[in-house]
Amino acid sequence: MQRLTFLILFSLMVTFGLSQTNDQPKLSWKYGIAGGLTVPKLSDNFDPTVGWTAEIFAAYTRNNNTFYSTIGSRNLTYKNPDLFTTVQAQDLLMSFGLKSNFGKLTQTNLLIEYSPSSMWSAKQTYFGSDKQIPKTTSVLSAYSNVFSQAISVGFDLELNHFSHLELKYSIPIKSKSNPYFVDAIPPQLRLSYAINFNRFVTKKDPKTIMVESLTALQNDTLYIINRGCPSDFRPKQLDSLWNTHFTFSPYKIIEDHEISKIQQYPNCIHFAVIGSYYAATNEPLSSGIFLLDKELKNTVYPYPVFTKIYGGRSTCFESLADVSAGIITFNKRLISKLRR
Repeated sequence: MQRLTFLILFSLMVTFGLSQTNDQPKLSWKYGIAGGLTVPKLSDNFDPTVGWTAEIFAAYTRNNNTFYSTIGSRNLTYKNPDLFTTVQAQDLLMSFGLKSNFGKLTQTNLLIEYSPSSMWSAKQTYFGSDKQIPKTTSVLSAYSNVFSQAISVGFDLELNHFSHLELKYSIPIKSKSNPYFVDAIPPQLRLSYAINFNRFVTKKDPKTIMVESLTALQNDTLYIINRGCPSDFRPKQLDSLWNTHFTFSPYKIIEDHEISKIQQYPNCIHFAVIGSYYAATNEPLSSGIFLLDKELKNTVYPYPVFTKIYGGRSTCFESLADVSAGIITFNKRLISKLRR
């Protein structure tokens, strides 16, 4: 029943993650408290109960990766019905891990962590009828693995800037059990809820935002939408012009039916329109190269918003040489924006 409950919770996390967007700015630093439940996986002679964890955490996010660490306490309780005993084990727990955003689950991260821990209390309680057996005894001195190490993998769901859920499975590097207790920490499934205390979202100035997005574009792809006249160039000619004169980043000339799919890519940053388009809202049609954001909205200053292609008549271009000159100018403007 416990495993089914966790499976249902995991399914809800993934479903919620699919429905979220990543349109809010991420906090670079987070710190706060976390509490959770843990279900140990034990041998058949033990009956586990749901344990708990309490931790403080700190995390730093850069791009789609988050590096984090935690320190806290964990409490595990399990029974041995054959011996009429209950063991309550408590340890000091630390963790060092990495979370990485992936796929279309824009608010869901895959995580992996290393967790050392040190047992500081292990008490065995006898609930049988033999009065000669002490009710409570410490079994910590009988442990051979007071210091434990574990590797955990799982998922992290960002609910908002200030809270997130984690579901992970921990596997100890070394663990064994005897008829009386589990020596060190057993494998376990953990669900925790964290609250971030850093409420300050740094507002970046427009130039910083531009530099970050153009820097990211250099390592990604500029998606080009052709809005030229049929007489301007053939598709292969347009591709040849971009291949010859555009060096700022990788590029791809796309069809209209591809646009909505590409917008869903988590690393999609910019589109560019070549041909006739609007330089801004309420502006008349112009001819040139227009830099758009992921939502197909015109960028604004200090971006190189619009690069005019001269020599054309009406909304069409007159020659391939004019188009080449326009691409060269657009490429130079992008480069110059990162040199200032």
